[in-house]
Amino acid sequence: MNKNFLAFLLLLSLGSSQLTYTGRTGRGFGIGAVTGLAAGIITSKIAANSAPAPIAVPVTMAPAAYYVYEEDPCIAEQRAELRVRERQMYEAQMQQRKRDEEQRQREEERRYREQVRQERQARQEHQNQLMQQKPREAKLVTFQPIPVEVKQVNSSRELALKERELTLKEQQVQLELVKEKNKRKELELKDKELEIQLIRARRENNRKN
Repeated sequence: MNKNFLAFLLLLSLGSSQLTYTGRTGRGFGIGAVTGLAAGIITSKIAANSAPAPIAVPVTMAPAAYYVYEEDPCIAEQRAELRVRERQMYEAQMQQRKRDEEQRQREEERRYREQVRQERQARQEHQNQLMQQKPREAKLVTFQPIPVEVKQVNSSRELALKERELTLKEQQVQLELVKEKNKRKELELKDKELEIQLIRARRENNRKN
């Protein structure tokens, strides 16, 4: 039975028992009714405050296998626009990188052509300088014929000595001519060494770049 109803009956009985002492039925019944009603209200308040909180139990729960997430159409549209924007930004970056790479290759080709042109110009100027230099004239030594005295014609020894001297002088002239040729060859070798140095310098520059 309800606690409020039991408390009401208890106080009603107390009010009814008061009739034997007072002799007034109406007063005893009214006091019992009012007292029972107040006790019922107080008891209900106490029971409500002291009762434990109800436990929320879900009525139904869908299995995880059949759980379907429905995305908001606005959010889906925003995500699609974001993906399109990201794709456009990526394509723009790739095109910019391609243009930068082409520009870098053109700059390298231009620098290489300029370097080759300068090397050719320097080589041509060097060759022109060598051509402008006057070749050294070989000094030919001419000898006056040695007069042979009539008195020494019959002397074979003196004639042999004179021929020996002439031969030595001719050999000396030949040596001087050979020295001049060697000097020219040295100049040509120096020119070739300069060309080799220019080629090596160009290779070093290409490796550094």
